[in-house]
Amino acid sequence: MTENLLLTSDWHLGHHNIRFLCDRPWDWPLRLEVNHRAAFDSNPEATLLHLGDVLFAKYWSRSLKEVWPGRVICTLGNHDRKKEQSRIEAEGWGATDSHSTIDGFRRILFCHRPQDLRRKFLSDIGVYGHKHNSPLTEYEAEPVPRSIRISPEFMDYRPIHLNDLLKIGETPIWHAASQKWYGASTYPEKLPVKEMGPNHRD
Repeated sequence: MTENLLLTSDWHLGHHNIRFLCDRPWDWPLRLEVNHRAAFDSNPEATLLHLGDVLFAKYWSRSLKEVWPGRVICTLGNHDRKKEQSRIEAEGWGATDSHSTIDGFRRILFCHRPQDLRRKFLSDIGVYGHKHNSPLTEYEAEPVPRSIRISPEFMDYRPIHLNDLLKIGETPIWHAASQKWYGASTYPEKLPVKEMGPNHRD
């Protein structure tokens, strides 16, 4: 039985330039907050597993509980530096470099960057963030048997339940017109990808 986990990543709250780097809509912070609060209201017992790059502490003063009031585990990202980690922990979030869970006989590993999966124990499925809406690459097949990207730009700034992710079995993309999840290989439109700008640190 899988954990009651909702997955999200790469909020970049307070990072004003992320709108241009990743082609985010002008109202993306509001969209993110509304969608996460709606998910919490419908499943308040769920744990939110955040795959890192939460906020830029210098530019985000509001409480993270306004976005998600419940329990959170965060696998720290490359932008979650000392000040950011202090804010995350002060909010009562659990901060770690990775998280794992078991689904039947499958071990699922969660990290921020795809390359971090190589440094962890062997797993059957690896779930990561970090790459936003950059084109899907060889990371989708490596470094574990199945690697799945979590991208807010692909997901309409909403979390996805682990059970839904496992049913899709690949990078999830929210289709607004039909109000349903697709995998990257079955998405009915052109994938909304963007080459990352020069200011995005890998």
